[in-house]
Amino acid sequence: MNLRYPTLAIVALLGSLAAQGTIDSPSVPFNPQGNNIPIGSPRLRYMQWYAASEFTAVQTKPIRITGFAFRAAPNAGGQAGRTIELEVTMGNSLPFQASGSFEGNFTSGRTVVFPRARVNTSAATPGSYPVRINFVNEFVWDGQSGVALDLRIYDNGNSNVAFAYDLEFHPVTQNRLLRLYTVNDPNSAFAAFGPQAAGITTRFFYNEAITVQYGTGCAGEGGFVPSATVSGGLPIPGNGAYTFELRNCSSQRPAVFFIGGSNTTWGSFSLPYALGIIGAPGCSVLAEPLASARLMTVGGGPGAGLALFPFPMPANTGYLGAWFYAQWAVLDPNSPNGGLAMSNGLWLVPALQ
Repeated sequence: MNLRYPTLAIVALLGSLAAQGTIDSPSVPFNPQGNNIPIGSPRLRYMQWYAASEFTAVQTKPIRITGFAFRAAPNAGGQAGRTIELEVTMGNSLPFQASGSFEGNFTSGRTVVFPRARVNTSAATPGSYPVRINFVNEFVWDGQSGVALDLRIYDNGNSNVAFAYDLEFHPVTQNRLLRLYTVNDPNSAFAAFGPQAAGITTRFFYNEAITVQYGTGCAGEGGFVPSATVSGGLPIPGNGAYTFELRNCSSQRPAVFFIGGSNTTWGSFSLPYALGIIGAPGCSVLAEPLASARLMTVGGGPGAGLALFPFPMPANTGYLGAWFYAQWAVLDPNSPNGGLAMSNGLWLVPALQ
């Protein structure tokens, strides 16, 4: 059917209203003890790697991670906090292992989530989370990878002298967590210690509303591959500014925006569905075309074309819990295949936040 009005009329599944959540790692406890690294140690570069299974046990879709906290050791005994200076980076990583190269453990999505600044840690009392970092820049976990959490501590708040500040430490993690670090050099490229099958208990905080790109499109005129993206914020109920965008395409060309509830099936067809059979080699349908809208691109020539499709999110919440997949097709006689260009896909996960 056509989308005469920008609405989620295709919704057929009702879901939960979950929006915010936490992921605790390790998900299985291993006789926790206490360790003062990284907060109570001299300045250092410290990375903790988390297996993909630690996240997929809780979530099976991309999420926006907004912060983390370290848990105090069972016998911490009220050890005083400090003012420390640090920078925090997160990224997607290898799902089953980590290496001794700090930067080498980032495979995609590397984000400086907390630029270098001073923060106050609380007293490390048993059962508390005295080290909590709320991110300045959210990190998008891709829904399938491991995760690398990188701390560069430039000032430990104690004249670079180690002090008692024990966090809950697991000396045996069955490779669910790994840690690596170098003391006295927060800019070290390689770890002097690790990767070790050990780590600090961590709680990650996340929100669910997200739109992420997936798959690859095929080129139009001039070799430009159309890009599907969004503007106007997140897919949150009542967000009237949410808009699908098509960019990097030819101008003055008919375009079709389509959306559906699957990126794996389209009726009896499996997705992605290659369109070489209709004379468009290299192009594939990445999203179920359950509903569509026809537009005309505007702009100044090959690669400068664009189209906007406003898609105000309904204020009701009945569609939360369902996922949607969208894509653009451009009728382009000057494309390399002589007729069609396609964008990447968009994975839309509506939620409260």
